[in-house]
Amino acid sequence: MAADVATGSTLQFDPVMLRRQDGALPGGPVLLEREHELGRIDAALAAACDGVGSALLVEGPAGIGKTALLEAAQRRALSQGVLVLASRGTEIERGYALGVVRQCLLPVVHAVGREQRERLLTGAAAVAASVVLDNAIPPKVTTRFEMLHGLYWLVVNLLDQLGRPAVLVIDDAQWADESSLRFLAFLVRRTQSLPLVVLAAARSQPADAQRESDSLLWEARTDPAMELLTPLALGEQAVAQLLVADDPTALDPVFVRACKRATGGNPFLLGQLVATLRAEGVPFTAAAAAQVVDVTPPDVSRGVHRKLAALGDAAAALARAVAVLGDNASLVEAAALADLDVAVARETASVLGAAGLLDVEWPLRFRHPLLRGAVSQGMNAAERDRWHRRAVELLAQQGASSERQALHLLVVAPAGQAQVSTILRTAAQLARDRGAPDSAATLLARALAEPPPSDQRHELLTELAEVKHAAGHSVAAADYAAEAFESAPDATTRARVLDVWGTVVGPDLVAMASLAPLVRRTLTELGEGEREIAMRLRAQLLAAMLPDPNSDPAGLAALIADAERLAGETPGEAAVLGILVFHLVAADGTAAQVGRVAECAAHQARALMTDGSDTKAFSGVVHGLRWSERLELAEQLLVDAITLARAQGARTAFAFGSATLAEVRRRRGMLREAEADARAGIAAAEGWTLAMATGALAACLLDRGQVTDAWQALHAAGLTGTLGPSPPETEILLARMRVRAAAGERAAALADWQDAQARPVRGAPTASWIESYVVIADVMRAHGDAASATSLCAEALELARHWGTPGAIGEALRGVARANPEKGASDTLEEAIIHLQRSPNRLVHAHALVDLGSALRRRGDRRQSREPLSEALVLAQTCGADGLAELAHHELAASGLKSERPTAQVGELLTASEQRIAEMAAAGASNAEIAQSLFVSLKTVEMHLTHSYRKLAITGRPDLAAALQRINRHRWTTRTA
Repeated sequence: MAADVATGSTLQFDPVMLRRQDGALPGGPVLLEREHELGRIDAALAAACDGVGSALLVEGPAGIGKTALLEAAQRRALSQGVLVLASRGTEIERGYALGVVRQCLLPVVHAVGREQRERLLTGAAAVAASVVLDNAIPPKVTTRFEMLHGLYWLVVNLLDQLGRPAVLVIDDAQWADESSLRFLAFLVRRTQSLPLVVLAAARSQPADAQRESDSLLWEARTDPAMELLTPLALGEQAVAQLLVADDPTALDPVFVRACKRATGGNPFLLGQLVATLRAEGVPFTAAAAAQVVDVTPPDVSRGVHRKLAALGDAAAALARAVAVLGDNASLVEAAALADLDVAVARETASVLGAAGLLDVEWPLRFRHPLLRGAVSQGMNAAERDRWHRRAVELLAQQGASSERQALHLLVVAPAGQAQVSTILRTAAQLARDRGAPDSAATLLARALAEPPPSDQRHELLTELAEVKHAAGHSVAAADYAAEAFESAPDATTRARVLDVWGTVVGPDLVAMASLAPLVRRTLTELGEGEREIAMRLRAQLLAAMLPDPNSDPAGLAALIADAERLAGETPGEAAVLGILVFHLVAADGTAAQVGRVAECAAHQARALMTDGSDTKAFSGVVHGLRWSERLELAEQLLVDAITLARAQGARTAFAFGSATLAEVRRRRGMLREAEADARAGIAAAEGWTLAMATGALAACLLDRGQVTDAWQALHAAGLTGTLGPSPPETEILLARMRVRAAAGERAAALADWQDAQARPVRGAPTASWIESYVVIADVMRAHGDAASATSLCAEALELARHWGTPGAIGEALRGVARANPEKGASDTLEEAIIHLQRSPNRLVHAHALVDLGSALRRRGDRRQSREPLSEALVLAQTCGADGLAELAHHELAASGLKSERPTAQVGELLTASEQRIAEMAAAGASNAEIAQSLFVSLKTVEMHLTHSYRKLAITGRPDLAAALQRINRHRWTTRTA
């Protein structure tokens, strides 16, 4: 490292400033009555040196000494070899996307060598390159989480590679930009497993904060991981000590009490009072106590104005320039803005420093935010507007970034200047590249108010729709998209706006359906050379018609007929085919039709993934492959999608891919892997993806014979109560029904089934319900309703034969046999097995073999039953279906084949998540790489590995590969007596 402190301007990297801060921090004043706060800071630093992180927030009114505590913490950290990453929020820079984060991280990233910098920005941290490297080519960042995830892993990599604990300091956090505050809240929840202290200071915030940035700070403040430090006003003893420091003569208690009362014990106000008293020659005696008057921020402001008036015009102009430019202003910039010669400005800055207004060292900054506020408030609105406009002109002349210029444009009144919109849009793009859609939206809204040239208005509105959508404000995003559509100059532009509009309202199928007339009209207006955008609109139109395909049956039939002729040669064609899957399924299509369409679309799967592997088009592709039993291709696409999601830090796409992969692998009989996929999805999931992943996990646990655990998984995700009417929630309802059936809760299972039957089934193939048909038929039969069970299974077989996959037919035949155990069940099961042997659905195959063996044994063919039961036992073990294997084992024993289950090796006790993490570690992945890949914390990885070492009776990584090989060789065995 070139320096032990990383701090400084949000605007540029300044190694000179790094060295200055490094030399300035040691030493410092003695803090009075702050033993508790300093003790907690010392404890946090000590814990970080031991690898345990923490977060502290120093909160209190202006002037209470928050900054002094943070500076003391930095001195203590440096004395212990702890890396300091320091920053400070300022009012003028609240619009600077991730500005505070850049202050913390940019200097230290620049200070290391090129090779080390590249290592810092590998893996998930790669998306953070656009934050800390000005010329980095940013990857596509579609959500806030992706950038937060990348920044987190940049911090982790930094701590790991430098091999030192760190303290990340944010002073005046109440003025930090929204994206930086979002990262603060994100980081606070993840500090415990890092050698990191997050130390912030902020003015006291009301519990009902109105601004979004205030609520973000409140979120970090109220996090259970955040420890709150609230320094109190100074007592009389401390006031006396400070007064003695200024005047060593004896103090009268009456004078001390007067000073305490006048300032409320506020250290900053006390300092201002002392300076005023000394300047006026007031002695510190009881007789002079009456001359001590109350000191408040307004009094400070008046004092500042008097002081500037006394110092002259040059001092007043320079102070205003520094107030306008913000903390860490360069002397050259401030001099130019104040219209002073640089040499004169340097002398004037020294005068302002001697007067206690500016820091005595460079770069220029006020000694306290209250002083800056006093200077700024001394200007009226017109003066502030004029000074900020002048700042924009000077910064443009000096080649400053659009972001720096935009900060000043945000606080001036619109004036109809075309270049203003250009500057703001350029700054907004940088904010988007950094995953800060909130900042981008603020900049674009200001650009719209300017306003932009009329021929650029639709572009600006479209950009606003995109960033508002990314920021989670879908209603506002749709409004901007609608306005952009109305102002678009031609059909091609309207088509592109509609593409964005469809993305904005995509999750809302009703809103999507409302776009259908506009899409149809625009399609008729497009020229021959616009085929690809036309294809995207066709996909959107098909998606819009999903909620109500009967709204225009003739139009839908024509769209489907056209779509079925596509070969999936372009991303637009693939998008159409992906949506077509859902329509074919809803229209009683066959597996052959759906599978062909999905396979054609799979040619452009990578392009669909870049749009988001959780989008409806890609979802249609992988579900179509899954439903048509093209499971190997579905698995391949999902693994690729998960890999891409990991690289991008795309949590929702990762959760969706993991949950869907769990379903695919479950059908393939890979239950251990499927359970690990489902749990990985849950770890990264939220909202609808959490329900998907939980449903997949419950199904896997049920197959593994863990009924109680399956129910607990549903309960933990809040899925044991009333569920909504959407198709994904209907799938959860069916999974819950199967769990209840396995638990013997027949009435509850029947209630879930009846609820599912009453819902619309659009978007899901009838064949996907066959598993549930078989389960509920068992419940009905056990409930004494054999006729309904028989009827239901006959219906399932009819659906399966129409659908046409061997797995669906075999599963339905198994249901028919179970519903009619006395009527040729073994013959029906043998037919089912013939079909299942041609299916990749090994799990149902194993079930059918157990059913056949049991049926043969019950009719007296004990010897004949052993072959299917033995095959079922091996297949169930291979699948990881422990409950089914146990059943096959008992049936074999009942058939007269004496067998025993050997004592399970300790390695069998590894959970699915433990085994996955252990396998990744054995393959050479570091803890950090594993955590990044699975969207979990380092602490989670460490915990799972520790448990695995103990269960495997090994000491660490060197023995892990051999131990896992023993697990993989371990199988249940049978022994013939």
